[in-house]
Amino acid sequence: MRYANVKCAVCGELFTEKDTVVVCPGCANTALHGTGFVWSFPVEAPPTEPKPTDVVRQPQNGDTVVCDACGARVYHKAMFCPQCGNPLRDHGPRPYTPETEDRNMDRILENYERYGGLDPDAELDGIPCRDYSVFVGGSYPGRIMRKAAQAERLQSKLSWCFSAFLFGPFWFLYRKMVKEGVALLLIQLILTFSMLGCIMTPTMLTEIKGFFTYVEETYTDDASADYRSMMNDMQTELEGAISRGLEDLSQGRVLAMQGIQILQTIVLPVLCGMFGLWFYRKKVRQDVTRLRETSPDPVTYQVRLKKTGGTSFGFALLGAAGYAAVYIVFSNIVFSLL
Repeated sequence: MRYANVKCAVCGELFTEKDTVVVCPGCANTALHGTGFVWSFPVEAPPTEPKPTDVVRQPQNGDTVVCDACGARVYHKAMFCPQCGNPLRDHGPRPYTPETEDRNMDRILENYERYGGLDPDAELDGIPCRDYSVFVGGSYPGRIMRKAAQAERLQSKLSWCFSAFLFGPFWFLYRKMVKEGVALLLIQLILTFSMLGCIMTPTMLTEIKGFFTYVEETYTDDASADYRSMMNDMQTELEGAISRGLEDLSQGRVLAMQGIQILQTIVLPVLCGMFGLWFYRKKVRQDVTRLRETSPDPVTYQVRLKKTGGTSFGFALLGAAGYAAVYIVFSNIVFSLL
């Protein structure tokens, strides 16, 4: 009789082909004799399939997990609890004490600077956080990654970026979003020229032309004039000319100027601040996906990540210089017609 893979009735271990089995003349089932009991080889029960309720659901973008140390609910891609600093990716909870917090603070700060508190192995907008950080570049890429993670969790296009609000098109150019930055500069120029078009009425043109005539007749041949008094006099005369020109503006022109001013100083900056990061997230997804598909090896991929991403002061300076040059040329053309 073969006893391989049969459990021993005493110790419960399975017999193997190499085991020597000695059958005791006695019977372990003596008490069952005469009852019709027939002994057979025990058969292991087949594994049962998990019920649908037993399947663990994969976390979605907006899901949170509970911190083992303080009980706070934290975004599931976070590396540390923002409430107590507990590492969420360690095996088991870390007791929250001032001593352990001090020892781990450098690690926490480094993670927030580079990854915005996210797990480097997690994905943000479908991009690994390690690659996302390299592409963003700069001194503290974690700032943008933290805002991007918050927008991803809320599934929202809105995410306030103070730098985009403050610097507008120049922030876009600094972040190498050339098309968006140039488009915003063109919008700014159109609004500026529209404002000048509202101001330059026939009366305003006459007053400014009279101002230049006054300056030419009064100070061109007067070499003995005091420079300070001359500048004060010219400023007073110019303010008077502009004031008389503005008094002739119609109500429609005044309303148009107010609308342009609101668009230029409030609406456009606010829109940049609200949607700037959304445009940048789109750039990251498109560029990184393209680089992953076209890079032949990991080393080339990392080099191209740094080169394509990052920041550029040069683009921002070129944008400012181009804006100033177009404005000066246009202004010279206008004043040459006076």
